[in-house]
Amino acid sequence: MNDLSASRDGDAEHVATSPPMIAAEPDGAPRIAVLDILRGIAILGILFMNINDMGGSLYASFDDIRHFGWTTQDQIAWWLREVIANGTARCMLEMLFGAGMVILTDRAAELAGTRVVMKRYYARNLLLFAFGVVHILVLLWPGDILHTYGLAALIAFLFRGLRPRLLLTIGLSAAALQFAGGTYGYVSTTQTQAQVAAIESAQRAGRPVTAADRTLLTKVAEGLQDAPGPRPRMLRGSPPRTRRVRAAS
Repeated sequence: MNDLSASRDGDAEHVATSPPMIAAEPDGAPRIAVLDILRGIAILGILFMNINDMGGSLYASFDDIRHFGWTTQDQIAWWLREVIANGTARCMLEMLFGAGMVILTDRAAELAGTRVVMKRYYARNLLLFAFGVVHILVLLWPGDILHTYGLAALIAFLFRGLRPRLLLTIGLSAAALQFAGGTYGYVSTTQTQAQVAAIESAQRAGRPVTAADRTLLTKVAEGLQDAPGPRPRMLRGSPPRTRRVRAAS
């Protein structure tokens, strides 16, 4: 009995004094826990953005999310998703992808040289691109983002040696252009919606409609016909209709 107790005490002491296991990269370098945690948060955010597409009709939500219902709870979930998660999780994952690329390639370049690292990194991301193509053509998921990451990595690698100030300038310039384009699209869409509402109001009132108005209505109708999925049913008190494609969003 004493021997058994002593054995247990020895095992407990060994467990208590054993160093904790630390996850490591294939080359033996320790993983950066903060980056892994942020990746997990970003993936959960992307799941939150796309779970309705995965659990229902993908094309229905492309054209109008209200196909899945528009109760008070649905509206709260929609606003929370749009304000908190839409674009945030995707941006976080993209930044982590870039950070991981720099850390991985810099460490490998010290051992094998930049040319060898470039060759291996390109082969790795071409394989990622191939997985994305299979995801789209075989598994029939049009929201795939793997092929986009694979192609983006081939370009981003060429910028890894630039100075931080230049990288920041390029990034802010691209963000400004995207913001300008998004603003123009939003204003244009809002103006078109207002024009269509005014024309429809005039039609209901029995006032004549000009040729320009009929042309506008025809263009809007043709745009709706080109949209995938069933036509949405307009609901009172609902947000403006938007067509968007979220990349693993």
